[in-house]
Amino acid sequence: MVGVYEEMIAGGAAPEGFTEESVGFVPMPSGSANNNSYIGGGNLGVFTSSDNQESSWSFLSWLLEDAQQRKLFDLTGSFPAREESADHQPILDSPVMAVLKEQMPNTVETPSYPSWSQVAEQIGVSFGVFGVIPLVSSLGMAFSDLRVTDIHDPFNVNFIAFDNFVTVLGDSTFQRALRNTLGFVVFGVPLSLFSALVLAVMLNALGRRLATVFRVGYYTPVVTTIVAVAVVWRIMYQPNGLINSLLATMGIEGPNWLGNPLTALPALTLMAVWRSIGSSMVIFLAGLQAIPTEVKEAASVDGATTLQSFFRITIPMMTPTILLNAILTTTGFMQFFDEPFVMTNGGPLQSTTSIALYVFNQFQWGNYSVGAAGAYVLFAIISIFAIIQFRFLRQRT
Repeated sequence: MVGVYEEMIAGGAAPEGFTEESVGFVPMPSGSANNNSYIGGGNLGVFTSSDNQESSWSFLSWLLEDAQQRKLFDLTGSFPAREESADHQPILDSPVMAVLKEQMPNTVETPSYPSWSQVAEQIGVSFGVFGVIPLVSSLGMAFSDLRVTDIHDPFNVNFIAFDNFVTVLGDSTFQRALRNTLGFVVFGVPLSLFSALVLAVMLNALGRRLATVFRVGYYTPVVTTIVAVAVVWRIMYQPNGLINSLLATMGIEGPNWLGNPLTALPALTLMAVWRSIGSSMVIFLAGLQAIPTEVKEAASVDGATTLQSFFRITIPMMTPTILLNAILTTTGFMQFFDEPFVMTNGGPLQSTTSIALYVFNQFQWGNYSVGAAGAYVLFAIISIFAIIQFRFLRQRT
């Protein structure tokens, strides 16, 4: 009978009575990529905590020399670690070792994985290059008179203290952008959070499979590129677009949504709310599902109505989730940029110009220092909103 005996034979694991004549050895097929390897042997290394690293490494280097590798084979039968050391007559005379030598050109070095300290070092370097340096550079830019003409020699600029911040705060365009942004946040954030909470409560009451279908549908706008979403809504907002066509069926003459200063910002707010509901809804839904059912059952036994249970149990236990959603949504709405940039370019008559768009325009026009100052003003406003929300909701936790 002819068959295959599959077993890795190494040292003491070899079956009793094993001889080179009883089992045949052949090299593993190299394949088209020549990327196969064999398993076996042992590993030697130097610990990073060793007090004699240099001496240990010198010993390992000496041990890997051809003469020592061949002598080690003569004494122990261990196959050499280096291909050059395998050109040794006793190895060539052994059927087993000859196969291993034939296999060596096709072997692949064992992958080396970085240590946690090396990973931390790389993260630190990346954070410094892409985080700290740009942050410090932009802060220094905000206190200088850097313009586009100074790019060839950015260090040859003047320190002008808070003049850029005074320029930003005194600019009528920035003041209009501030009012637009605050209006966008004041109306958009509560509407977005309220709508998301209502949808989350409704989905939480549905079956899991049905809720998953609606969850995917409501979350789709979040993962859709904002440019595509903005283009579709811009078409819908046209005088002869879908929205006005629907209003016309009810006998209502729709306005020029994006061409009228009175309706442009509310139109963008409505689109932003529609797009942000999905992410807030998922977070609310997770918070609702984390509430123990025993608490609701106990309230029901005590005679609490659905509304009483919702406002006296669900809402208080959802306060941390509401706080998280409020901060995330407010931060996102404060950075209101994509919608006006794609749909109105800040118009008409600066009615949709936001602080983020104002900062972008300053950089586009070459006023780098003014743009950097405007960015830090926006950062300060976002921080103030976050602190107010955190303290207000934390008192009710």
